Amino acid sequence: DDVPPALVSQAAVILCNRSATYMHLKKAVAALADAQLAADFDAANWKAHWRTGLALMMMEPRLERSEQAVAAFKRTQDCTTLPESERQNVSQALARAQYRLEQGRDALDMPDMANCVLC
Repeated sequence: DDVPPALVSQAAVILCNRSATYMHLKKAVAALADAQLAADFDAANWKAHWRTGLALMMMEPRLERSEQAVAAFKRTQDCTTLPESERQNVSQALARAQYRLEQGRDALDMPDMANCVLC
């Protein structure tokens, strides 16, 4: 509570930069952790949400990750600090995450209900 807002914002920038470095090194989990922490520090920082989505998309596809990536890219779009020049990139990333989410849902097998006692 006593931390100056400028310092909190600067910490978010540093965490975003470190997240980008981890992504470059193919360390998605570390990149995600820093991006999420940056978003916690400064929810208005569009790069924090953007890098959260990118880190999730680097990971092995799972429904939860795809859902979280879609949500992160939507938060990125909602940021008032998002430059107009980046909106198309964010829209494309959101579309890829939504596609991956739908593909994952379609790939799920229905459980075998033959032995279901409740049916």
